[in-house]
Amino acid sequence: MDRNRQPSPPVMPRIARKQRWFVLWLVLGAGLAGLLLFDSISTYRMVSRIIVINQVRRDLNKRASQIERELQIKQAQSDAEIDAVLDKLQEEHEKLFWLVLRAPDGHVIAQSGAAPASPTFSAKEFSSKLRDHEEVLTTKLAGEDELVVELFALHIRPRHPNEPSPGQHSAQAQNGSISGNAPPGLPPFPLLEIAMSMNEVNTQFWPIRRNLIINCTAAVALLISTLIAGLRFRSYVHTQELERQLQLARQVQQALLPTTSKISERVDVAAVCVPAWQVGGDFYDTFAVNEDDLALVLGDVSGKGVPAALLASLVHGAIRSSNWVASPSHHEQALNDLNRLLLERASGERYVTMFSCYYDHTERALHYINAGHCPPLLARKTSAGFELKQLDDGGTVIGLIAAARYRQASVSIAPGDLLIVYSDGIVESANPRDDEYGEGRLAEVVKENFTKSVDEIRAGVLRSVEQFAAGVPPADDLTFLVVRFEAAAPRLVTTDTTGTRVSA
Repeated sequence: MDRNRQPSPPVMPRIARKQRWFVLWLVLGAGLAGLLLFDSISTYRMVSRIIVINQVRRDLNKRASQIERELQIKQAQSDAEIDAVLDKLQEEHEKLFWLVLRAPDGHVIAQSGAAPASPTFSAKEFSSKLRDHEEVLTTKLAGEDELVVELFALHIRPRHPNEPSPGQHSAQAQNGSISGNAPPGLPPFPLLEIAMSMNEVNTQFWPIRRNLIINCTAAVALLISTLIAGLRFRSYVHTQELERQLQLARQVQQALLPTTSKISERVDVAAVCVPAWQVGGDFYDTFAVNEDDLALVLGDVSGKGVPAALLASLVHGAIRSSNWVASPSHHEQALNDLNRLLLERASGERYVTMFSCYYDHTERALHYINAGHCPPLLARKTSAGFELKQLDDGGTVIGLIAAARYRQASVSIAPGDLLIVYSDGIVESANPRDDEYGEGRLAEVVKENFTKSVDEIRAGVLRSVEQFAAGVPPADDLTFLVVRFEAAAPRLVTTDTTGTRVSA
C-alpha cells in the first residue's frame, strides 16, 4: 500500500450536495405533476364547454331558422298565432327553456316557457354586438341547469303599425305589432331570444377524454413517483452514509495489509487481495520473525461483505497479537485458542479457514498448520523434474467444532523453492459457462512462470484468472501470496484492489 497516496476528498460535502439536488428534483417533480394535472383538467373542462356551447348554438340556429320559416309560411301576425308557433316548437324540443319574441323597441310580442321579466340583452348591448358583427349570446344558470341564451334578428315581413290585427283594436295592434319602432342603430326586425339547456348534449367527447386520461395518468404517475421517492429519502440518505462507511472500512482493511517493502533478507513475497464487495472476508499478513526468518498467514472467513470483514479483522488481530511462532506447541495452542474464541463470540454460521506458517532458515524448514484451507502449493525443481506438493496437514476449519485440535507439520525447503498460498476465490472463479478455474490451471501457470520473479508470477496468475473468467465478476474475494525462499533480492510487493503493483 502506498503511504504517499493523497487522501480522497471528504465524502460528507458530496453527500450533502447530492441531498440538495435530490430535494430540488422532488420539488420540481411534484410541481410539474401538479401543474400537468391541473392543466389537463382545466383544458378538458374548457374545451368540453366550448364544444357543448357550439353544439347548443347550432341547435339554437336551427330552431331560430325554423321559427322564422314557419312565421313566414303561416304569415302569423296576431299574438295568438305567434304564441302557437312558439309553444309548438318548445313542445317538440324539451331542452328549450324559453322562447321570447320582442319588438326592436324591447316590448314582448310573444313568448313561451319560463322567460325572465326583463330582457337578457339590452338594446345597447345588441347594437354594439351587431355593429362589430359578433354573436349575441351568453350563459346563465337556471336552478341546476346551465343555459345558453342567444338573440337572433328574424327577417320576416312586418305588419304596418296602423294595420289592425284580426279581432283587435288598432291601439292594441300598435302595441302588438311585430315591427314596432326600432331604436336608432337597430334593424326594423323582430328579435328572437332563445334559451337552451347545456346538460346532456349529444356530442362526441372521446378524443378529448382520451387525452385527459393519458395526461392525468402521466401526472398521477409522476406525482406518485415523487411521493415514493420523498418517502424513501431517508433510506437514500442512510444508504449514502452506509456507502461512505464502507469506503472507510475498505481503507481500514487495506491499511491492515503489510506495507513494508522488506520482510526478510532471504525471502521474496508478492501478494494481492481483491474483495468481491467493498470489503471482504479474506486477509493475509507477513512479518519477520528475525533477520532471516519469515512468518505468514492467509485466512478466509465464510461469507462476504461486512460480517465477514468484521470477523476477519478479529481473527487477524488475534493472530497478530499471539506468539505463535515461538515453537510448535505455541503454534498449535494459538489455533486452539482462536477456535475457542470464535465458538464463544462468533455466530455458528461463521467459520474461518486459515493457513499459517513460519520459515526457519537454520533448519531449512517451513512449519505450518493448514486449518481447513485450500492446500498451498510448494513448487520446486528436482533432479526428477518439476515437483508440486500440497500442504494440507493441520486440522479442520476454525470456529465450527469445539473438539477440534490442530497439529503443526513441517516440510523441508531448498533455495529457490516457491510457495503459492491462495484463497478459494482463485480456484472457484467461474467463466460464462459456469466452469471453475480449478487447481489444475493454477498449477500450470505456476509451472510456466516458475523461473520468473514473484511479481511476474503474481501478475501471470491474475491475468490467467481474468482471461478465464471472460468478464464474469468474481463471486468471492481473490487473495494469494507468492513466496520465493532464499531469494537474492528480498522485497515484498503488494497490490491494490485493481491489481496494480504498489510498493513503498
